Amino acid sequence: KMLPSSLSQSLAKQLYALPDRHGVLVWLDHSNQVLAIDVCEKAYAETARLLHSNSGAVLMKQSTKVRFVYAVGRLHAVQIKAQLMSEYGLRPSEIRQTYFTVHFAPDARSRLQARIMALKNGRLEHQPYGLFLHKKSAKRSLIEWAASEGLCPASLDILPVTYAKDVPCPKQEIGHCSGECQTVEGIAEQNQIISAAANKLPVAEWGKAHEVEVLETDGLTGKQIVLRLKGGALVMPDGSWYFDDALPMVMKSKFKQGAEVVRVLA
Repeated sequence: KMLPSSLSQSLAKQLYALPDRHGVLVWLDHSNQVLAIDVCEKAYAETARLLHSNSGAVLMKQSTKVRFVYAVGRLHAVQIKAQLMSEYGLRPSEIRQTYFTVHFAPDARSRLQARIMALKNGRLEHQPYGLFLHKKSAKRSLIEWAASEGLCPASLDILPVTYAKDVPCPKQEIGHCSGECQTVEGIAEQNQIISAAANKLPVAEWGKAHEVEVLETDGLTGKQIVLRLKGGALVMPDGSWYFDDALPMVMKSKFKQGAEVVRVLA
């Protein structure tokens, strides 16, 4: 597909040089300010299609040059996008679909309590535990997980909001708990169990997997790269966590490619 004839000669020359391969395309204005960062599977074809759309009109008007960074595959491109966002000091893009995860934080008595949080695109302050499509499914999974690990739902703060605060928790009422979980020793023990078992919370569309390695291969050059994901987030080379709302769909397609592409670590 041809590019719009209204493009400047300089920009058109750069765009016609784009390969139809995976990568990340950075759009820059005359003062080298970033206008947009696009993850591409077929860089030229997708760019030509974009510039013939209404949303591409602004880029055509304001862009003076582009920077293309090659990627081995789709996940690698997401990783590069994250690095470029940091390089240019950009704020994460708005999330298109809301996903939820669990974070554990201590209360005034040092009891680790579960907090269901909406994920945002970008680097995460905390390691995500589980990935959920809905808040209700997160709450249900938390209750099931706590029961399987023998954890106190009151300490975790996952009892129904209608449950009175000053009465024994349901486990204690039916004789399944002596109340020792509320002592200093009991709190420390429960916190250890939570820390060890938090990674078992389910990840949407991952089946029983919680941590994986994904092998991406460039079909033209044969170049390969292995990327690690945990709890639905991408583990960056510096050890930080990055989430992008494109990741769930990318991983869904990766799992369909089988064990040669996705290796389950946990």
